[in-house]
Amino acid sequence: MQSSATTHSPSPKRSSNSAEDDRMIAAETQRFMAERAGATVVSKPVDHTPLISAPQDVAEIILQAAASTSEIRRKSQIRG
Repeated sequence: MQSSATTHSPSPKRSSNSAEDDRMIAAETQRFMAERAGATVVSKPVDHTPLISAPQDVAEIILQAAASTSEIRRKSQIRG
């Protein structure tokens, strides 16, 4: 049986959108929560629902996270 250390894929980098114009959760609170989770904070001048009001910004953050995850996995396989 293999140990989980040899079969587990590396964790993807975490990203978080800090919605600067959010009137529900203060931007400072959003940044605090993201940093506490170890996420890279991306601040955008969007409201509480960026998926609706700024879908291109959200898609960009997701694509950047996916690209970094692919790079992490590729490097892991090379060392491997």
